[in-house]
Amino acid sequence: MGKRRYIVKVDGSFHSEKESGIGVMIHDKEKGRYFFSIKTNCRNSFQCEKLAVSYALYKLKELNINEEVTILSDNKKIIYGFRKRYNANMKNVAFGWIPRNQNKVAHRLARKAAKGEIMREFIPKWIIEESQLLMK
Repeated sequence: MGKRRYIVKVDGSFHSEKESGIGVMIHDKEKGRYFFSIKTNCRNSFQCEKLAVSYALYKLKELNINEEVTILSDNKKIIYGFRKRYNANMKNVAFGWIPRNQNKVAHRLARKAAKGEIMREFIPKWIIEESQLLMK
């Protein structure tokens, strides 16, 4: 069996010091998807975006995911900063930019978190595939 590939999409949402949150989706192509929506106390949107990537790295470690991972964000500055800081030390993690329109799930999770709708969930792959068949 070859390496499993994980895609992690992250986003931060900042509206005021009372409304900020992060969203993280970890897509395990073999098992399913993990969703995390966390309310935060960020001071600005940049801090929210940075916290989203940091939280994703934390969850990867907590879930014992040591295989090939790509972390995607729609914030180029954040991606550049994490690449510069971690690429030499973390050979199994790559950081990449994704257009906002391809980061809708993480964006929605972050917005919901900012409004206080917290979610930590795992959805098995077979349920995802079944729901996609029903939508055709």
